[in-house]
Amino acid sequence: MQDKLRELGWRVLLVWECALKGKNKVPLPQLTNDITNWLRHGSSFAELPEVVE
Repeated sequence: MQDKLRELGWRVLLVWECALKGKNKVPLPQLTNDITNWLRHGSSFAELPEVVE
């Protein structure tokens, strides 16, 4: 789905549920900052929290 949206010119930010709740959730100020930075300077696709492979 993300690929199709990007083909159509959309930027896609995928926010995982674990970033929003649970014992490993991202603090709200950090999450807000990460989203703001992505909106201003981000690529066509990103994930929060960032997946490191």
